[in-house]
Amino acid sequence: MLEFTSTSGVSIELDPALVIRIRRALTSEDRDANCRIDWGIMYLVTESVEDVVAAVRPELPSLVALTGGADTTIWVDARKVAGPFPPVPSRERYGYRSSIKLLGYRQYLRESMDETRAILAAGRAAGA
Repeated sequence: MLEFTSTSGVSIELDPALVIRIRRALTSEDRDANCRIDWGIMYLVTESVEDVVAAVRPELPSLVALTGGADTTIWVDARKVAGPFPPVPSRERYGYRSSIKLLGYRQYLRESMDETRAILAAGRAAGA
């Protein structure tokens, strides 16, 4: 189990095998959070994305980096997402070239379909 700090200062434990996505927290989610960890529920923590990834990645070799909106890095467990899928046409004009499905919705990505496919395949192989 890994330990992180919630924005209320409470220590929270997380099994890294359960992680689905790690990304920077949005100020609209919690202005004191630096990182959002999704694993079936959501944790908003004060640790940086880099520190969370550094703690989770050794325990979750299928964790891969993809690029979302505003060119931010989104880390996902390649074994727990579906795709890649093409973006809907209305999203292409914003520079999205592929998407994946996780947690019941689409995550749009800057990588091409081929790039996303290769990144997910490498992550899935590493996690096998």
